[in-house]
Amino acid sequence: MTLTRCFSNLSRWIVIGIVALVLLGCANEPRTSTRFELTAEYVCGNNLRQIAQAKRYWIVDNPNGPYPHPDFFIGPGLYLPAMPKCPSGGTYNPGGRYSAARCSFHGTRSDVRKAQREADSQQFGE
Repeated sequence: MTLTRCFSNLSRWIVIGIVALVLLGCANEPRTSTRFELTAEYVCGNNLRQIAQAKRYWIVDNPNGPYPHPDFFIGPGLYLPAMPKCPSGGTYNPGGRYSAARCSFHGTRSDVRKAQREADSQQFGE
């Protein structure tokens, strides 16, 4: 083999490798946007968990107390320093003594976990 022919074969493999990397990058692009949406759901689910935990602590400390209004357990010096913000722009409703905290955009924490499991099974083919 001549030196020129070796370089042409090498350059051909380099071009094929670059094209393959570009195509793989394009194929994975929808997954990154899905992952961003899932990140917002994970953050919202964590916020709902924090609200529920603060409400639960207040209920344990006040077993015969009134309806658990957010002013009783969310605020400076209380169980949760401030009401969290939903990354998707939803608003949180802490719920009553026996009801779950709810996001106006994502729903309850169990709704968020169900959506995450469905998205994971679609993404990873389980």
